[in-house]
Amino acid sequence: MFFLLDMTTRVLISDRLSLTLALGRALTRRRRRHWVGAPQKVFAWWLALGLAAISCVTMRAGMVPLPVTLGLCGPCFTVLLLDE
Repeated sequence: MFFLLDMTTRVLISDRLSLTLALGRALTRRRRRHWVGAPQKVFAWWLALGLAAISCVTMRAGMVPLPVTLGLCGPCFTVLLLDE
């Protein structure tokens, strides 16, 4: 649920208000920046928002088994690993 709220904040309000991005900026402020294009970030954030919403709804309703719900994280990890 926290992830869903965080992604909603990033996509619909502002990425400056996201708690996880603020934490990430604080932890990496002395490292060299690795710039990523804005369209790729926006696509990934919308994808994560959609998958988080689907996961929250299916887990709450008990419509599918937990392993299937957790399997929705697979596309996010795949996209994450494609960056490198």
